[in-house]
Amino acid sequence: MNLNDQKLNGTDTVHIIDALNASLLKLKITINQNTVIPSINDLYVYVDKNNRENQTEERKTYLFNLEKPIQYINGESDIFLLDVILENNDSFIKTYVKRCDTETNEEVDYSSITLFEGENYLYTNYENAEIELIYPKNDDLNKLFLNHSIYEDRKRNNPSDFSLDDIYFKDAFTKHENHLDIEVNHATIDCLSSKNNKFSLDSEGNLIVKSINIVDDPNNDININEILSRVYPVGSIYLSIDETNPSERFGGTWLAFSEGRMLVGVDTTQTEFNEVGKMGGEKVHTLTKNELPNVSIDVLPGLGMNYPARSIDPYQSIPAGNTHYALKLSGVTHGSAGGKVTTGNLGTSTAHNNMPPYVTVYMWKRIA
Repeated sequence: MNLNDQKLNGTDTVHIIDALNASLLKLKITINQNTVIPSINDLYVYVDKNNRENQTEERKTYLFNLEKPIQYINGESDIFLLDVILENNDSFIKTYVKRCDTETNEEVDYSSITLFEGENYLYTNYENAEIELIYPKNDDLNKLFLNHSIYEDRKRNNPSDFSLDDIYFKDAFTKHENHLDIEVNHATIDCLSSKNNKFSLDSEGNLIVKSINIVDDPNNDININEILSRVYPVGSIYLSIDETNPSERFGGTWLAFSEGRMLVGVDTTQTEFNEVGKMGGEKVHTLTKNELPNVSIDVLPGLGMNYPARSIDPYQSIPAGNTHYALKLSGVTHGSAGGKVTTGNLGTSTAHNNMPPYVTVYMWKRIA
C-alpha cells in the first residue's frame, strides 16, 4: 500500500474527495504564529461535507481533552498526534501531544475520527492550524487493510470475548432456503430496500412501506394510544364520512357532536361568537314588520277628487275629515276616509329557508 497517495496536508482545512467511510489512519496538528488559539484547553476536530463557512447539519464533532491548549513557543509548536503505534509485534492507534517545552508526552484519550464516504472537509477549532493526515482511500487494498486493522484493534481491547468469528459474523447468519438471515445488534447503512421493491429506506430518511402495524408494548415510553392521544386530545373534534365511533379506532370516549348544526370559529370581537360552545341561528325564519324593506307607496286622490298625489306609510292612519284618498297597488285602487288605507294581503307570512349550501358529515367530540 502506497500511503503517499493517501497523505494530505493544508492550512486550516484539508479537503478529501475519495475517502472510505472509515477512520483516519493518522492525524497531525501543529500551529504557527498566524494560528488563532482558542480560549479553552479542548481540541475540537470537525468532519463535514462542506467547508467551515458552509457547515451542514451532518457535521461530525470530535473532542479531545487537553491539559492546556496547543502552544507556539519561540518558533516551535506543540504537536498533536493520532497515529498507529507498533508495540510487541502488535499495532494500535494512540493519541498524544508532544509538548515543545517538555520531554514528556501528554497522553490523550483516543477517539476514532470517521470520514464520510467520498468528499470530506476536516478542520479544527484552531483557525489557520497546520493539518496533516493519512486517510483510508476508497479502493480494494484499503478495504482489506481496514478489515484486518479493525480486527486487531478490537482483539487488543477485548481479548477475552473477541474472536475472528466476530469479524465474519459466523454465528449471525442463518440459512433460509436459498437466502441468508442475519441478526446483528446495530447496523449503519446508506439505504435499505426489498427485492420486490415494496419496501425502501433511502439515505435521506424517506421510508416507503405498504402498511404499518403498531403493537402496544408496556415497556415502551410511548405506545399507540399515547400517540393518538397527542393527535386527538380530550376536546378534539373528529370529522368523517364513516359512522364508526372513533373510540373503536383511537380509544378514548367520544360523543356525537353538533348534530344538525354548522361549526363557527370563536371570535372574541363578536358577541354571538365570543366563547366556545355558544349556539344560535335559525333553520327557517319568518319576517317581522321591522324586517320588511324600507319603501314608500304612492297614494292618489280619490275618484273625481282634485288632490295631489302623496306618499304615505301604508300602515299610517289618514286623519279624520280628509276626503277620499286612493292607494294604488298592483293596479288595484282602494279608497278610505278618516281611517287607514287598506289593501289586499301582500303575502302569506310563511317562514323562509335560512340555510347556506351544506354537506353532511359525522362529527364527534372527545370527552375522555
